[in-house]
Amino acid sequence: CGIGIMLKVDSGEVIGAALLGHGGKVGRKRRDECVAKNEIFISVGHKISLQKSIMLCAALSKARIPEPVRQADLWGRELLRKKN
Repeated sequence: CGIGIMLKVDSGEVIGAALLGHGGKVGRKRRDECVAKNEIFISVGHKISLQKSIMLCAALSKARIPEPVRQADLWGRELLRKKN
C-alpha cells in the first residue's frame, strides 16, 4: 500500500521520494486500509535502488511509521518507564 512520488531538483535529478498513503492499522486483522496522513521521505541507500527502498519502506509500514522505527520508539519508551 502506498504511492512513491519522486522528488527532483531543478536540473531534473531525482534526489529521493515521498511515500504517501502507507501503513495499515495496527491491531486489526486486515491491512487493506492505508491510513498514514504524513509522508515518509526516502533517499537511496547504500547498495539499494530508490525503487527498492520505496518498496521496502511501504512493506515495513504497519502503522504511520516504518516498523523498525516504531519498535525502536516503543523500546525506548519502555526503558524510560522502567527508569522512572
